[in-house]
Amino acid sequence: HSDSFKELLSETKAYVKQNPDKKIYVGIGWNIENGILPDVDKNFAKGLDKICADKPIILVDSDHHQGIVNTKAMEMIFPKKNISLVAPDKQREDTASLEGGIILRLPDGRANGYVRDQVIMYMANELMRDAVNDKEYKCAIEDMQTVLHSQGYTNYNEGYINFYGDKIFAQLIKNDANDELEVNMRPNFVLFAYELKDDTSVAQAINRIDGFHQQTSKHILPAGIKIFVDGVTESRTGAIDTPYVGSTDNYGNLVTPEETLYKLTKEANKKGIGIHTHSYGNVAVNYTVNAFTKAQNEVNNGTRNTIAHARNVFDADYKRMTDNNIAVAENIVWRTPMTPEYKKLFIETCLVPDHLQDSAYPVRSFVKNNVIVASSTDAPAANGYPTDVFNLVEMAVNPRAFNWVAGLDKIEQDLFMACGFTPEKIDKLEITNADECVPVKDALDIMTINGAKYMGIDADRGSIEVGKYADFILVDKNVLFCPLNVIV
Repeated sequence: HSDSFKELLSETKAYVKQNPDKKIYVGIGWNIENGILPDVDKNFAKGLDKICADKPIILVDSDHHQGIVNTKAMEMIFPKKNISLVAPDKQREDTASLEGGIILRLPDGRANGYVRDQVIMYMANELMRDAVNDKEYKCAIEDMQTVLHSQGYTNYNEGYINFYGDKIFAQLIKNDANDELEVNMRPNFVLFAYELKDDTSVAQAINRIDGFHQQTSKHILPAGIKIFVDGVTESRTGAIDTPYVGSTDNYGNLVTPEETLYKLTKEANKKGIGIHTHSYGNVAVNYTVNAFTKAQNEVNNGTRNTIAHARNVFDADYKRMTDNNIAVAENIVWRTPMTPEYKKLFIETCLVPDHLQDSAYPVRSFVKNNVIVASSTDAPAANGYPTDVFNLVEMAVNPRAFNWVAGLDKIEQDLFMACGFTPEKIDKLEITNADECVPVKDALDIMTINGAKYMGIDADRGSIEVGKYADFILVDKNVLFCPLNVIV
């Protein structure tokens, strides 16, 4: 939550001083809304090198699509993918060194320490693989389960289960064997575009992940393969049909080619493994639907493929989603009300075109077009982000969403208060794209049976029926009939 790169350096310096024995320094949570913007003329690595030059430092933004790293981190990781630390022959925004990633370079070709999408994900994956021990993973799983229980969740779809190696999955299996797991987990296994160079590498990747799929237990049922199709609009890498404001040629970043996604989907679906994509902008969603449709037409064995985010969608793609059994996990929690101050901050820093901001998170359009739409928070369960079921119900149904701020942690509340979300203003604001609100019954379906359909467990869960698990929570009000402003 640093308000500038200078403050980020100050906080990093203090942490390094307090923890001199760490082998790697990792920070997560900064974002460009705090003024830390990509700049090809700024040497970000140099600032971190002054703090620590002999150990890697990696600072990942809140969306996990951008990062700032020191020279040591690049020296350790770049050679593994034959990436040059100095490459005068590359563009200033170098998209050629790693499939699906971006490296910002100074005029002399040096990487300046600001890396995006698949590059930061690859670096984080490699550097952090051994940074966490089994005991810490075990504690994290226990924390996650506590938070999920406290917020009314009994089933959880996890998109990053092998992001930092296979230890988390192994620990989950161990916890379940020891009767320490109560929440039902549907883990997805991440693949990256740079792993899928040809048909052989696609087949190898699917076989590797199929091995995980054979490891089921009482509460663990592997879900599918996750792959990134684009970045996010907040970092100006979400793939959209209109250039970002202030640019004539920046349409975002398509991380995985459509043909690669089609081949991966086809081969995975043959084994009954679904594909779960991160598809953010309308162009990325369109590419994904194209690939899924082509694969579905050839395989057609009932395997459901899914899309997370779908922030903006072309009108024609709704029907294609329905026709091809594609489900969507929509980020209802991000339908944040816009004060003039916050909209100015968001538009000026993220430079999202107005028409895309005004049509974001089209929940009602999914429902109206009979698309299976569930709710997603895109955040780890244990990080304090507002994932309470009824908080999300209110954000889905109430144009005012009076109580949404109550679900934020203290740091987030302070941030939004600074952006004009004062008590006297909050009840006068509408959430983003308020026309896309839905009736309460539809919102409850989104949180229950649709979530089960998205995870592929609706035969046993998601509704109260004879023969299904008694998988429900008790509440103290009838949300179908209570006033919208007291749902939470």
